[in-house]
Amino acid sequence: MMKHGFCALILAVVVAGPVGAADPPPTPGAPEKPDKPSTPSTVVTAGAEIRLRAEGFNNALDLNGSLDDSYQLYRTRSRVSIDAQRGEDVHVYVRLLNEYRWGRGELVSGSSDPDSKVSIDNGWIDLKIQGVEGLGMRFGRQDLSYGEGFLIQDGTPADGSSSAYFDALKFTYKRCDRLAFDLFNAKIEDEGFGTTNGTENLYGLYGMWTPSTVRKGDFYLLYHDKRDPTKNSSGVVIHPRQNTAALGGRYALLPTTGLRYAVEAAVQTGGYAGNDRFGVGGYARGGWISSAAVHPGCELSALYLSGDKASTARYEGWDNFFSEWPKYSDLLIYAFSDTKGRIRPDDAGTWTNLEMLGVEGRLSPVTRATAQLRASWVGAPEATGPGSGKVRGVLVVGTLNVDLGSNLKGQAIGEWFDPGNYYAKDADNAIYGRLQLTAGF
Repeated sequence: MMKHGFCALILAVVVAGPVGAADPPPTPGAPEKPDKPSTPSTVVTAGAEIRLRAEGFNNALDLNGSLDDSYQLYRTRSRVSIDAQRGEDVHVYVRLLNEYRWGRGELVSGSSDPDSKVSIDNGWIDLKIQGVEGLGMRFGRQDLSYGEGFLIQDGTPADGSSSAYFDALKFTYKRCDRLAFDLFNAKIEDEGFGTTNGTENLYGLYGMWTPSTVRKGDFYLLYHDKRDPTKNSSGVVIHPRQNTAALGGRYALLPTTGLRYAVEAAVQTGGYAGNDRFGVGGYARGGWISSAAVHPGCELSALYLSGDKASTARYEGWDNFFSEWPKYSDLLIYAFSDTKGRIRPDDAGTWTNLEMLGVEGRLSPVTRATAQLRASWVGAPEATGPGSGKVRGVLVVGTLNVDLGSNLKGQAIGEWFDPGNYYAKDADNAIYGRLQLTAGF
């Protein structure tokens, strides 16, 4: 992977060429030179970002208060980038990343993260395909994010929020200002959280219709090929070989104030450990944000991700593709990791067999600050847990986002989870907290 990033960096230098160079002034009395064909201007910019995060949780890994399961972690992520664009035909982008972690517990070894190093977080080149208006290509290490990240968001789930890239080739065709299509292929090496795994392939066709700045419709056909099983540190298979095709769509109206809603759904088919699979999933959310002072608002939401039925040979569990990020809860993403072997044989972020019904309130108590409080009932379509029921429990999440100006942002998150009968009778409450500052330069 380092070779790809190094090549992208060399391309950036070659493509950019001298910046700001100008022809010398003409000599008085000399004959005029014929007009030279104009050359595209080259613009090169550099950027940097540093994120400081402190987070901790108690009882999230095993939901058992009698075991030592309290962790406090500190994470510093630094990123620097070079962006070079020559006219409208060539665009090169390179971003380097380092995350340093320290803290207590099994998640961090010693006084620092042994994996802390400088890595190539992005390294791609954009080219316009000559002769076909509206057609372009992006090749290299890049972020892929579609919709609300329901199926495609994080290509590197094993490093938490450090990075999210895919190594991919993507073609984009823009029919007009309102309609665009992406055709892409990506390869992922998904290893981490105590698991080992081989290569996974992603193929996708994603259409985007944008009739206005606040209204959008998406439609997609995706294919996920997991060529090798995922094994835990003991060599036990927790995810077998599988392949999944997903057909789905999304429609959203999301203005800053007023009526807001979004809905997305998909069906899946394919194979799972030699058996046929068929899964369904989707979400719907809607609410209102007032334009009055402090912008009070509310939202109702529902989520359904199918689970496997033990009574059938077919596998009905939902394949979350590459969305193993904490879009529903930072706390639950740890509970699903099952590091103590008590909850379920999944790795962190495997969103499947999940139901959620939520209500959220929000307001802006001061300028540039937004506070949100959400309470959710969490269930499971199938009773596959260590308990006897289908109720995962009650989740409460509070979030405060603050824009401090001058490219400085702050965030505070607190979560509380009360487990239900899906878990063992001795399951106890779990909590999670985070403080974060992000500065851009």
